[in-house]
Amino acid sequence: MKAYLLAIAILLATNIFAQNQITLDINHKVGSESLEINSDFSVANGDQVSLDRCEYYISRIEFIHDGGQVTPASNVWLLVDAFDQEVFELGDFDVDQLEAISFYVGVQTPHNNQDLTVWPSDHPLAPQNPSMHWGWASGYRFLAMEGLSGTGSAEFDFQVHALGNENYYVQTLPVSTSAFNGEINIDLEANYTEAFAEVSTAQGGITHGGFGDAVIMLENFRDAVFSQPLLSVEEKQLDKISLRIAPNPSVDGESSKLLLDLKNLRTAELQILDISGKLIYSELISGSVSTLNLPLTESGAYLISLKHEETVLVSEKWLVK
Repeated sequence: MKAYLLAIAILLATNIFAQNQITLDINHKVGSESLEINSDFSVANGDQVSLDRCEYYISRIEFIHDGGQVTPASNVWLLVDAFDQEVFELGDFDVDQLEAISFYVGVQTPHNNQDLTVWPSDHPLAPQNPSMHWGWASGYRFLAMEGLSGTGSAEFDFQVHALGNENYYVQTLPVSTSAFNGEINIDLEANYTEAFAEVSTAQGGITHGGFGDAVIMLENFRDAVFSQPLLSVEEKQLDKISLRIAPNPSVDGESSKLLLDLKNLRTAELQILDISGKLIYSELISGSVSTLNLPLTESGAYLISLKHEETVLVSEKWLVK
């Protein structure tokens, strides 16, 4: 369950970074649809696949932020279950503007080949049911994909258990998002149809190890599965788009700051209207912006809105004394 840090941080200078909690939310998809257990979907070659297991490890996460700085998420391993929409809390970091995230699918050495019983029972690297560990020499299953596949319908047993230190691949994804209220939320999309490119699915098949379809699937994860979603307004979780004014009311002619988070929305129009509904200020906002200085305005009551095309996303009353 997503846990939010409820401390409000107002940045007074853009070169000061506070500790912000970073979370990762992976949206599990097949094409444009959500992944459903035991539900057929088409892959690139036209075959049908259904899945009842899709688990993989993510490790060695690094954040590229604030002008190219690199900060690792040390000692963080994620066990992702594509049928469990878990939001992962990655920790608190001195990151303000996130520019990219890099990570590996699998478990790095030497941890991949160490005793898994040393981990607490609730740790991702502890023994799992069903097992994610192959053996002492080979280490963990980096990826476990199970279900059915076939030409006309998904009817033959299909399994890929992919492993091997030589198949531990990095991916780096651009991510534009800023800290807001002590949080940075990373939204990624995982499209599992891309995992099946060049994989044999016509009559099922079982591949366990670090060869053949197992390597192809890990390479597909590296090259094509993950992306940052570009969502329309209708697809977005609009309640995540937030706007806050501080101080409010403004006093003594001092400008207030507008704290906002557009999430994945590329552009929005900032509008300030007076009490009669007259538009007195407008500005096009691009990307995910954390703070803006509001223009000095005469005393009165105003409405500040974020608008995309003809849709008002969020609005807030602003008082100037």
